[in-house]
Amino acid sequence: MSDNRTISYLDKLPESDSQFVWTLNIDTQERTPLITPDKLLRLQKTLKRKTSHPYAISGYQWSPDEKYILFCNIPSRRSSAGNTELDIFDVAKSTLKRITVLKGEHRNVKWSPDSKSIGYVVNSDIYIQKINSSEITQITNTGTETRYNGRFGWVYEEELASVDGWQWSPDGKQIAYMQIDESSVPVADIPNYDSKNMTSIHMRYPKAGDPNPTARVGIVSLKSSSGVPQTKWVKIDRNDDDYLAQMQWNPNGELLILQIPRLQNTMNLYQVNPKNCTGKLIFTQTDDAWLVNPGPVTFTGKDGSFLWTEYKDDFAHIFLYEPGKKPKPITSGNWEVERILGYSESDRTVYFSAGYPTPMDRQILSVSIDTGIIEHITTTSGSHTAYFNGSFSHYLHTFHNITTAPTLTIESMDDAEQILLISNPMPLLKNYEVPKWEFIEIPISKTLKLNAMILKPMDFDPGKKYPVLMHTYGGPGSQVVRNSWMGGGFDQVLAANGVITVRVDGRGSGMRGSKFEKCTYLNLTKFETDDQIAAAKWLKKQPWVKSENVGIWGWSYGGHMASICILKGCDTFRCAISVAPVTHWELYDSIYTERYMRTPKDNPEGYASTNAIAMAERLKGRYLIIHGTADDNVHVINTLRLVAEFQRLNKPFEMMLYPGKHHGIQDTHPHLFAQMLRFIQEALIN
Repeated sequence: MSDNRTISYLDKLPESDSQFVWTLNIDTQERTPLITPDKLLRLQKTLKRKTSHPYAISGYQWSPDEKYILFCNIPSRRSSAGNTELDIFDVAKSTLKRITVLKGEHRNVKWSPDSKSIGYVVNSDIYIQKINSSEITQITNTGTETRYNGRFGWVYEEELASVDGWQWSPDGKQIAYMQIDESSVPVADIPNYDSKNMTSIHMRYPKAGDPNPTARVGIVSLKSSSGVPQTKWVKIDRNDDDYLAQMQWNPNGELLILQIPRLQNTMNLYQVNPKNCTGKLIFTQTDDAWLVNPGPVTFTGKDGSFLWTEYKDDFAHIFLYEPGKKPKPITSGNWEVERILGYSESDRTVYFSAGYPTPMDRQILSVSIDTGIIEHITTTSGSHTAYFNGSFSHYLHTFHNITTAPTLTIESMDDAEQILLISNPMPLLKNYEVPKWEFIEIPISKTLKLNAMILKPMDFDPGKKYPVLMHTYGGPGSQVVRNSWMGGGFDQVLAANGVITVRVDGRGSGMRGSKFEKCTYLNLTKFETDDQIAAAKWLKKQPWVKSENVGIWGWSYGGHMASICILKGCDTFRCAISVAPVTHWELYDSIYTERYMRTPKDNPEGYASTNAIAMAERLKGRYLIIHGTADDNVHVINTLRLVAEFQRLNKPFEMMLYPGKHHGIQDTHPHLFAQMLRFIQEALIN
């Protein structure tokens, strides 16, 4: 919080099923709920709620002056649900007030800089509401079923992590917002089997090569006027199908807009003067393959200087951009910066996380932008995340590795104090012997070794031979080989059944440099599956492996990998499980697919080379395919197209569908993993 000595968090109230906001002072270590259970119960009654359930809080926002708390869902990636009711808690008076006036879901709710108003999106239009009156100002009135002001459609949310589409200016006198038009985007029907007469859920979903949403940015002045305030549209050099991937006010009250052409091999950052709404190009970045938005820029002062991560000399590092100067490299070396975590203006120091000293680790480091000297904030091998207070004197620290479950602490920068917030003693596992993961390297060629990890049964005997199940994901920048907690789960169940689990990060995976990752360009999953097949062949040569009993499984992109592996590697793998797979890249969304493959028209050979449907005739081993019928990410058409081809070719296979379930096949994991285990016992172990 603003005093840099207090954190707030949600937790259950004492002897209650309700949760509320608590505070923790790092000096006294006193933890205090802002309300008592009986007081909350009385306040609930004043809201005239129609339910007897405890007051539910899914998210909250402090007002900038920290006098009030707004209870609302916090915008997050693919957050489709808003709030039909909004409540504000007055901290000093300990009162709770419902302020909702409009009907419908309120999305992307946020405080004004002066703490006197909130804003939100209802029915694709933006509204501003005074908290101490029922006065509402409608900012836009052009929202429709396919035109959204201040929010985004599915593909922007999923692939550009764009959810919140409007922002207050720093002084609160203006609002900038994105307008997304999906009227030209094809409609995909998601089958819904809940009713007697089957209905469909309609969603706008552009597949590779399809028409994309169009986007533009508007700026509205909040000076008092009658009617809906006038929008001034930002003018930048762009095409209709370019992506507007980011929008951000700088400290001077100018607007930064990141524009990315459809091929996603260029990024243009514009600085917009809100008076004339004309954008000035302040830098361009290009790549022979693709570029991915690194997220909001980190400002280093009021002159417009900022920090940005980009690939130079093969690895991602931090650069300082100052007006009128060449970009200055702040970090360098054969390792990669993951993300910038903060900037301390007082000592001109950048805090960041990095895959250092190995790609499997995530360490927290700092660097002076004047001297370039790097200091280690964390050193223990494993995965560290940090969230710093405003003065950079303390940080919330999460740590875990392959032998340590995640813990959450407050750490001081001078190492003088540590406050344990959450530990994970894992009581359900304490009576079990749990095998530990081991890191290995698998040689693919004389010049290429792949990072891998292996989990063996507790009673492993090197003189015996064991079946092996490889677990893959794949995809540009991904990693399944990490020094992170994997102590419980399906891999442990397999170990208890005498199966060795192996994970391998092939070419295309992250944190090993741009060349290693981007060699997959235009041939997505070709090199990734080549490497999984090569790793399987190496495993089959090990004395402790049953060479005829090697299988592979994966989910989503990993499901695609598993399908291609058992088809292309039909003489290598005995079985495969593919959960929610892409089976042909023409069936997946435009932004993700075209980033790595271009369009089907531009790259027909690349699309054909990794089309599982076209490879169906090569199936020899046992194959199980699993999908949720309501999957709005990887549509079930992917599975059904492949299944139809297997049937046409009279190929035996197994399938499990989960009606009404989405990409994560929610609420049915006990059944799903039981089916997977049964299949593995029949196809791999026996």
